[in-house]
Amino acid sequence: MIKNVKIGLPFTLNSCKLSKDGIIGIACGTRVQLISWNTSFQSQKKDFQVQDIDLSSYFELQENTYIFHDKKHFYLSESSDTFIKEIDWSPTGVSESKNCVLAILTSKHVVYIFKPYKNPYSNKWVLLHNISKITIKYLFNSSKPNTNITDFLKSRARCILWSPTLYTQEEKWGKCYLGIGNEYGEIELWSITSEEAVLSLKLKVLETWVTKLSFSPWIQENVNTYCSLLSVSGESGPTRIIKLSVSINNENVYLISPSIKKLYVDNNEFETPSNNSLWLLQSTILYLILIHVERISVFQCSVTFDPIFIKYLHTGTFLQASGTSIIYNGIDPIGFLVAYHNGLIQTFTFSKLSNEIEPITNNITSKLKEQLSDYMQTHSFSEFNIRIYGLSSLPPFLYQIFICEIIPSDEIRYITHKQAEAKLVFLESSNISNEKILKVVEQYVISNTHFSTTCMLWDLGLSKFFNTSYREINFLKCFDHLKKFNKEISDEICQTIPDKLFNSKFLNSQRLLNSIINMFKMKKDLETIYHTIISNLRSHLIMTVLSESNYFHQHTSCSLLTSKERKLIMLYCSFIINYFPNDNLLLSLLKIWKQHFLSSELLQIHDWKINTEEYCNVCKSNIPFKNVEFGTCEKKHTWPRCSITLFTLMDTSPKTCQNCSRKRISFSNQDHSFVSKLIDACDICFYCGGRWYSKI
Repeated sequence: MIKNVKIGLPFTLNSCKLSKDGIIGIACGTRVQLISWNTSFQSQKKDFQVQDIDLSSYFELQENTYIFHDKKHFYLSESSDTFIKEIDWSPTGVSESKNCVLAILTSKHVVYIFKPYKNPYSNKWVLLHNISKITIKYLFNSSKPNTNITDFLKSRARCILWSPTLYTQEEKWGKCYLGIGNEYGEIELWSITSEEAVLSLKLKVLETWVTKLSFSPWIQENVNTYCSLLSVSGESGPTRIIKLSVSINNENVYLISPSIKKLYVDNNEFETPSNNSLWLLQSTILYLILIHVERISVFQCSVTFDPIFIKYLHTGTFLQASGTSIIYNGIDPIGFLVAYHNGLIQTFTFSKLSNEIEPITNNITSKLKEQLSDYMQTHSFSEFNIRIYGLSSLPPFLYQIFICEIIPSDEIRYITHKQAEAKLVFLESSNISNEKILKVVEQYVISNTHFSTTCMLWDLGLSKFFNTSYREINFLKCFDHLKKFNKEISDEICQTIPDKLFNSKFLNSQRLLNSIINMFKMKKDLETIYHTIISNLRSHLIMTVLSESNYFHQHTSCSLLTSKERKLIMLYCSFIINYFPNDNLLLSLLKIWKQHFLSSELLQIHDWKINTEEYCNVCKSNIPFKNVEFGTCEKKHTWPRCSITLFTLMDTSPKTCQNCSRKRISFSNQDHSFVSKLIDACDICFYCGGRWYSKI
């Protein structure tokens, strides 16, 4: 079970969204907290890393004078009380950037787009575009003779939302639009690149403020035409459906004149205000879910006919929904969740018999409270309420993510200036096997569904897959053994191996995920993929341990490694070969290594048959192999050997290092054949870390 994440909220939370990069953005005040999965396998690291990005410097007073046609002056400024009202992530990167960008709507109706300076996991984000300033320029460059301050005030943004990504049939590239609803009842579609933001469409839809947008998935109509349905909800009035069609020609996208459709119930125009909406795609049929106070409206739509009212779903609550999310089975949506501020969570799914959306009874609310029980016990809350701020979901239905706050029953709201505290809670589906997870990955690949590999770590619970698999072979347990043993060695030099061994640069779940996807594309079976992953990890461990052991040998202050250093190296190498299924085997292996390599009486060579070619780095004369601890050439130059030299004795195929020209030593003792597996799996020189090549 993933642990809950504590979120420090300097102000009331206003918006939270999950990006395709696998980052949860939480807007509070002038700050955005970015919570991302820690892909490192270092057990001492937390499951998540939290970044606190303060954007207040971009909201400082920025007064600009604009001259309208009627000679009036207008000052556009952000005041000191500005806060972030809404955020939304782009579904894909823009231009050459592969990282999602973040659109922000402030309380002063200004829309910004930010991008990560280098990568989305850094603390530095930079301003990419100020959409509101560009809007003003469009207004002043307009050919309308009566442009005035009223026109500008009416065009102030009230809501933002990115469209889904549109991919061509060739699947070479993707495109998305930033949708903005304003106070004049208009919607705007912006095409965003790293160089510019271009207004692609501006359309009058309602006679009231646009407060909610919702895009359906893109559907292919013919070879070069795709369409998406956009629901536009007003502040106190109706919802309209806009059919957005695009034509693609030589990787250029052209918006076709959109059409606007009204909603009707029993031949009467549907005008009930909605505070939330979402789309569900079943085959070629789209379902529009409009969430109101006390009930939910369901409409059936397609790209070829007008929306049809299906039914009302009564919620039994007079509260507005605080969040909605889609429930997936693999990549297919099968229902949705609705969460309310008071902690109530309702589930609606397609009936297996009638294929109609029906409410179902579940215990998600109790599960949520149960998962927060540790926190409640810590704070000695006898009675409590949960305030839910937001909700996100991921395909398949492995996790539902809740942003919630625990409120003692006797405290309706905070009346002091103390910092509020919220929790990021993950509710995990039960009975999810590794095989099912991998099957879903395969389903994604086969269906050519586009996704971010980082987000797949969330979507498929891949961290859970790796952790479970490792535990099955006691892999993580071995890591703990090694780290525990390492703490017993006080020498600073011995810390180098674990520092590099557990480095997320190497043991990175995203890198492993990429290899899994590539193997699926090559149509390899699950068992082959699993063993390949373990083999790749083993190779990394081998190379890290051996190269660092060689480093110890070269940089130690004494002529020979101490017995503790030798013991540590042997422990790591034994671990590589046998994973240590239990403590008894660990101890027995250590006894074997000590008996053969660490006892003083066995350091001298007796009846071992050795055929070596090893030369001095100074005079290039031959070094006969007479002692395990050191080698002396014909001109008496002495070279101390590290304990890894013993492993080179087990190899039977002479090879030459391309870097230092040392020869590998051939050894014929078959009693140590298990060590040969270690040698065969590694292709580096134990002296300099260079690559070997076979002597032909």
